[in-house]
Formats: sequence, structure tokens, C-alpha cells
Amino acid sequence: MPSFLSSLVRKLKTEGPPRPAKIQKPSLSNFVKSVCVPKWFDVFSDSRNGGFYERLDTNFKPLPLGYKRLLTQCRQLYIYVYADAGTNRFLPRLAEKYNFIRTHYYNADTRGWAFNVKDNGAENDPHLDLYAQSFLILSFSQYAKAASNPEAAQLALDTAKLIDTHFRFKDGHGFYEGLNADLTPLLKMRRQDPHMHLLEACLFAYDASKQSLYADLAHELYTLFKNYFFDKSTGTLTELFENDLTPHKTEGHRVQAGHHFEWVWLLDYYRRLFPQAHDEAFTYMEALYDWGCKNGYDKDYGGIFDEQARDGTVLKDSKRVWPLCEAIKSHRAMRAWQEKRALLHLEDTKKVFKKRYLRKDAGWNESWNRDFTALTVDYLPGTSVYHL
Repeated sequence: MPSFLSSLVRKLKTEGPPRPAKIQKPSLSNFVKSVCVPKWFDVFSDSRNGGFYERLDTNFKPLPLGYKRLLTQCRQLYIYVYADAGTNRFLPRLAEKYNFIRTHYYNADTRGWAFNVKDNGAENDPHLDLYAQSFLILSFSQYAKAASNPEAAQLALDTAKLIDTHFRFKDGHGFYEGLNADLTPLLKMRRQDPHMHLLEACLFAYDASKQSLYADLAHELYTLFKNYFFDKSTGTLTELFENDLTPHKTEGHRVQAGHHFEWVWLLDYYRRLFPQAHDEAFTYMEALYDWGCKNGYDKDYGGIFDEQARDGTVLKDSKRVWPLCEAIKSHRAMRAWQEKRALLHLEDTKKVFKKRYLRKDAGWNESWNRDFTALTVDYLPGTSVYHL
């Protein structure tokens, strides 16, 4: 027997046959980017009427609602711009989506954007919603940068000017939740949530364009957070307010761990853009993070409760997907300072996310009851891709 065959026989006897190469599963982020996002773009795109569908069933079939909200269109546009990241997978197809928003939601007289339109783009609800205007700024500022579109950049800036001029709460602080089509105020219970997303929009828009108005609004919103939204005695984030931004008399005790986590990474972004706030902003990040880690998680079944009281008492034990997504971002932001705890929570959160929420077909489970035995939402909202 030739010597090389003899050595091969000896190797097989001692080591056995060669093992097949181990197939590496794609990371969570790679699976979302390479499998889920392209699927979402395809199934949410309305090829007949334009824009994106508002809602799908769990088999990715459109659910007829009769309207498309500005918020949904902007969140969808933003996420595909974000996912494109120079790959040119989505950008050529996003011009039609941008034009659908530009054509059907914009009011040239007020320079504001309608709350929703009918499925075919016809007028439906023309009132101006602060939450949605904020996402217009976010999506258009990012699309403008990615597509080198100066019109989108100007429309985003004009929307910020509109908010700065017409949305300011009269004889008070902060901004109105909404305006009628004639720009008169709509009085609703005041919330921190739209202000938080306006801060987010201004941070991203300032990072993209360096327009001073975005920075000015961001500083103002950070000050609102410090003076009104953050409760120093409990380390919690107030959600609901009276007109003077004191906690609402009957609902002001309600808090959400998901928003605690969301503010953590937003404050981290703020202090990176504006280093003068570095140390101060971190003290708020740490307080919000500590409260969220201690009180947000269900220690028995996993996941994050939708709503709590300031002392951690669970008020709503359903578990939507978005708080989990915001928690993942906050754990990543806190790794530099609380590495052991942040990594532990990050891995546990990702496990629950993969096991209970993200589906192998690129869909997701929007909301569970506490013990994960039944879904409390049986459809796919078009807004949720922004968190996912």
C-alpha cells in the first residue's frame, strides 16, 4: 500500500471520518436586514394605489381599513432608507413612496401634513398630528440625505418651522398634540410621547443637515424632559399631563418601561451630538435604565410589561413587541458603563425576542398575554417595522 494511503487509513482509524463543516446561523441583525426587511417592503407595498398598506393579517395579506396614516407611511419610508445604508437595495424604489406622501398628504397653504388619507390617496382626515409631523421630519431628512434630494430636506425643515411657529402650547410649555386643518389647536390630554419623537426627529435631522433649528428644538425638548417629564423622586418618566405639564390628576401615575428604555438611547444620542450635556444626560440615562431593568421585565415568564405604576406595580400585563426592541437598543447604549448587567439583559432580551416575537417567515407576533399562551393583537401594524 502506498505510504500516503497508509497514513490516511491510520488517520481514519484514530480520528474517524471528517466532520461536516458546521453551518453558522445568521446573526439576529443579519436575519432582520437580509430576510425580514426585503419581505416587509414587498408585502407592505401597495402596488395598485401607491404607498404602504396600513395593516396586514398574520399571513401578510392587506387588511382593508379605508385609510393610510401619515405616521405609517413615514415610518415605513424611514426604515427602508435606514436599511439601505448604501446598498441601493431599496433607494431606487423609494422615490415612488416619497412622492405618494408628498402628493397626497401635503397642504401647500399651511405647509402641514394630513393625519391620514383614503387608500387611494384621496382626502380623509386633514388635521395635523404632532406625532406624525415629527416622523415626517425624521423620514424626509433621512431620505433627503440618502437620495440627495434637496426638496425633501426643505420640506422637513419647513415642517420643523411649522411646529416651532404654530404648535407651541399657548401660555405654557411644550407643544400641542394636534391642530385642526386651519391650524387652530386641538385640545387633548398632553403626553410626553409626541415630544420624545420630536426630539428623535430633530436629533437625526440635525445630524444629517446641521440646521440650527433642529438643534434649538432638541435643546428645548431636553429641557422639557428635565423639568417636566422626568420625576426625580422616583426615577420615572411621566407619560400623561395636565395642560400645565404637571402629572395628570387621575392618569399621571401610569408609566411605561418601554419609553424608559427609548429615552436611554435618545439621551445617549443627544449627548454624543452635544457634548456639553454629556455628564448630565448620563445621570438621567442611568436612572431610567435602572428603573426599566428593575421593574419592566416579567421575571416569571420573560418579556416586558406594557404598563406599570411608578412603584413598579404592573397595570397592564400584556407584552407588545416594541418595548423589547427599545430595550435592546438601551442595553447596547449602556454596555460601556454597566457591561455585565447590560450584556446579561441584552442576551436574555434577544432570546425572548427570537423565541416569542420574530417569526421564521419574517413576520412577527405583535403582542402576547402575560404567559405567552395567546396573542392579544392578531395583525401586523405597518408602524411596527420602525421598532423592529
